[in-house]
Amino acid sequence: MIANLEILVRAEDNYGSGTLLKLSISERGILSEEQMRLRKLKFPLKLNNQRSFDGIFCTLQAILAIIVIIIQTCIIIYLVDERNYEINESMKTSNNSSMQYINNKNNSNRTIIVITPTYLRFARLADMTRLSQTLMHINQLIWIVVEDAEQLSLPVKQLLDRTGLQYYYLAVKHRTGMPVRGWTGRDAGLNFVRKKFASMGSKAVVYFADDDNTYDIRLFNQYIRNVEKIGVWAVGMHF
Repeated sequence: MIANLEILVRAEDNYGSGTLLKLSISERGILSEEQMRLRKLKFPLKLNNQRSFDGIFCTLQAILAIIVIIIQTCIIIYLVDERNYEINESMKTSNNSSMQYINNKNNSNRTIIVITPTYLRFARLADMTRLSQTLMHINQLIWIVVEDAEQLSLPVKQLLDRTGLQYYYLAVKHRTGMPVRGWTGRDAGLNFVRKKFASMGSKAVVYFADDDNTYDIRLFNQYIRNVEKIGVWAVGMHF
């Protein structure tokens, strides 16, 4: 392997003046002084580019961290703010009574009783709004909403009032040791139905509707209302 060899060459013109040129001989041939200078600068340029890239990456990381902190702060403020609007009661109901469905013996249409467990979270009101917009299109329906807390939430109560639906809003804190979340709320809803609507018998059908799901109107009118004893549907079923 041939090592780099640097030599000095004197170049003279016609008048006898000369200039010293430094040449480097390597495996790649003869390099001029300018080429050698560029080769020496090549590695520092790479280092400078790497440092610039690292600086930009660190800046982006810092900006992303600030955005995450802001979002988390907004979520905490929102949840705390909703907690400040609690109702010191265990049950609220709509002004319009559901007794008309019980006493109306001539009505051949079955009443749908929807039980929805819910709990405080960031997207809760958006989910409840979407579900309520579906239920508002269903005739002869009673909505039982069970809050997983010791007190009711005023924003949820106001949302239920705006729907115009016949509803019952209960507050039942979940019991420890339950297999899944919402189990206590569904049990509380069933117990309430047994006490309040036992006289309806086969004229009503109960359906569990989670507040974060989306439902097709046809599910209620074409399927749920026609259930005789027990009905089950697959999630995401295409009708």
